Amino acid sequence: MKEKNTQNVEAETENDEIEVREAMLLKDGMHHGTITKLKREIRNDFDYVDVYIDVLDDNDNMYTIKTGFPSNITPNTTLCKFLEDSGMHLSIGTRVSIIKISDILKGQSVSFLVHNEKTPKGIFARVLSNTIKFEK
Repeated sequence: MKEKNTQNVEAETENDEIEVREAMLLKDGMHHGTITKLKREIRNDFDYVDVYIDVLDDNDNMYTIKTGFPSNITPNTTLCKFLEDSGMHLSIGTRVSIIKISDILKGQSVSFLVHNEKTPKGIFARVLSNTIKFEK
C-alpha cells in the first residue's frame, strides 16, 4: 500500500495572515487573465501540472484560479497542446522542466472559458483547460 504524499506547512512570521474573503464567483463564459506559475503536483496518486492564473472578477477583485493537466506529454494530450500553443517546440524523447516553463510563461496573458460547477462543497468556477489561449 502506498503512503499518502503529505507536506508540513509552516507559516512565515512576516506573512502569516490570510484575508477572509467572499467566494470567488466568475460568470460562465470567456475571461482574461495572467499566468502566475506552473506547478507539478501529485494528487490521489496522479501526476498533474497545475496552471495558476490571476483574474479579475466583475468587481475588479483579483483572484487566482488554477486548472490542472495530467502530466503526460504526448502529441495528442491537452498539456502538449497547451505548451505548443505557448510557442514551445516539443520533440519526442526530450525532457521538459516545469520550473523552467513556469519562468517562461509567468506574466503571459491568456483567455479561457469558465464553467461554474455545483458540488456538495458549493459552487466553484472551473477553468476549461482545453480552452486556454495565449493572447498575442
